Amino acid sequence: MKLSLIIVLIGIGLVAADAGDDLQIAARRGQLAEVKRLLEAGAPIESKNQYGATPLYMAVFNGHSEVAALLLDKGANPNVTDTFYKSSIIDSALQKQKPEFVRRLIAKGAAVTGRQLNQVIAGGDIPTLEALLTATLKPEELAAGLKTAISAKKDGAAALLRKAGAAEPKLVVVSAETLKAYAGDYVSQVVPLSIRVSADGGELKAQAEGQQQFTLSAESEREFSFALAGIRMVFDGNGGFTLHQGGREIPYKKKDGVK
Repeated sequence: MKLSLIIVLIGIGLVAADAGDDLQIAARRGQLAEVKRLLEAGAPIESKNQYGATPLYMAVFNGHSEVAALLLDKGANPNVTDTFYKSSIIDSALQKQKPEFVRRLIAKGAAVTGRQLNQVIAGGDIPTLEALLTATLKPEELAAGLKTAISAKKDGAAALLRKAGAAEPKLVVVSAETLKAYAGDYVSQVVPLSIRVSADGGELKAQAEGQQQFTLSAESEREFSFALAGIRMVFDGNGGFTLHQGGREIPYKKKDGVK
């Protein structure tokens, strides 16, 4: 009798696992009717694949808003981060340029990071910024966001951040002569990616090979940042800088200074 019970329980577990896999596949493919059917049949809404991604994560990651909306309405957890890309569901929505879904995720309790705040500020999406500011953010994240808005000349965003209580950042002014000294083409012995730095209109700008140019904010006379991408560039005053991003520190030298 006990053996029969164990077999039955194992069978139930296998069915649940299969249903979870099926739900993952249907969500990834955007098959709304199939997702509905599986949920009604009791498929586990929080089933995870080998990278910790749930059906909601897969739906958003693949740009299937209708499926994602259904899963959210059924109570799917909006705070899931996968183990492969280390990316959250909101990150995926921002990457897919689905601002309306970012707002829906926040309304359902999705957590927001300072990096995501800076990304929305730089993009200039005021309704989504208003939604982000209803989430819990640290004072230093709000202050960094306000600095991003000021640097990017996003006056509407700056006004919203001030209304949300962001402290006025300390803006550093670096002389045109110093900025000009930093200008040049830089290469690294660590990564095969050259970076061009230019001084333009009292601002320091950088452009990695094959990528768009971005404006750096001065943190000090030698340290500059680009909050949207989590970049810090610290110049050594000797023809080089260290690029800080994603926990890495990569040294760069001006081409003329490379041996």
